[in-house]
Amino acid sequence: MRAEAASERDAVAQASLERQADAVQRRADAWERAATLMRRASVLRREMMAQTEALRAGLAGFHSGATDIVGLTNVAETARGVAAEASSVSEAREELDAAITRTAIQTDKAAPLQQTGVGRNE
Repeated sequence: MRAEAASERDAVAQASLERQADAVQRRADAWERAATLMRRASVLRREMMAQTEALRAGLAGFHSGATDIVGLTNVAETARGVAAEASSVSEAREELDAAITRTAIQTDKAAPLQQTGVGRNE
């Protein structure tokens, strides 16, 4: 679209093609950010589940009396890991929500300009 806009002689058509190219780029960027953040949240969630299972196993050993100081240290480290991963998942979710909100705001701001012709070189 940008190449088409660059070769367009009509200023109105050129401006429209440039706005279309900008919109397509914003959409692609938003999808890429969303995909990255969703992948991140998924990986962190799986890690958190693995850490939680390790914590459960450690606690089961603790309650049975089969755990020594090394076992207790592992349980404590696993608990810290679960807390850290929960925090990471929460941060990833907030980042995804913020990215989606920014994209929606940019799209909302661009729509009236395209409808009213503001920014056109007429």
